[in-house]
Amino acid sequence: MIGSPHIHVLGVDGCRTGWVVVTLDLAAPATATCAVMDTATLARAARRARLVGIDIPIGLLAGRDADGRPSRRDCDVLARRALGPRGSSVFPAPTREWLEFARGGSPHGAPVPAYSAVNDYARQQQGQGISKQAFFISPKVRDIDDVVRGDARLRKVVREVHPELSFLAMNAGRPLAAKKAAAGLDHRFALLARHLGEPVLRAAFDSPLPGATEDDVLDALAVAWTARRIVTGQAGALPEEMAMDAYGIAMQIWT
Repeated sequence: MIGSPHIHVLGVDGCRTGWVVVTLDLAAPATATCAVMDTATLARAARRARLVGIDIPIGLLAGRDADGRPSRRDCDVLARRALGPRGSSVFPAPTREWLEFARGGSPHGAPVPAYSAVNDYARQQQGQGISKQAFFISPKVRDIDDVVRGDARLRKVVREVHPELSFLAMNAGRPLAAKKAAAGLDHRFALLARHLGEPVLRAAFDSPLPGATEDDVLDALAVAWTARRIVTGQAGALPEEMAMDAYGIAMQIWT
């Protein structure tokens, strides 16, 4: 049954109320569940999974490298290059320094910094500013980083996946139209129906998912597809050779 230890994979994408989590049963490919979870519930579910794909940066760098140059994750550069016209959907991953700066709320009651303050700090720390998208998802990045750093099993089973790379792989390496366009959205539905099956799509979209948008569910499904491919040895990774951060967390984006 879905939820039994280590016979299923998870595909995870952030949403307004937490995380959209698609569970695919490895023993029954046409079987799936979909739910919205908070971070603590997701962490418990992840510990029971064979593998977890998540659309959030994991494996983070310090602000500057040993030579004093701004840090860049190779996986982000390679993912943007691979996506071509969709490359802007991959933003540079935050460093732990600016994540901690953005955390704010010190024991002395310091307020959480505004976007402008964090952007200025990032420019000083890593030689470039941050997007508003990166700023607003930073609490989610920090939550997952905290969870994965603190759990040896999760460091082994959680893998970063970008859904646009998943859709690119489903489409034989051909770029898709933007999902905000009707044609792009329809194409993504068609690809998921072909690669996961209509029953999986119905199971996902028939579930009550408070705070989740259609895009969130599509992306979680795409990430789950890649998670299954990682387990079966069919997925690729950028870069191919695994790089690790200071905590032993992989810095790769899987396709």
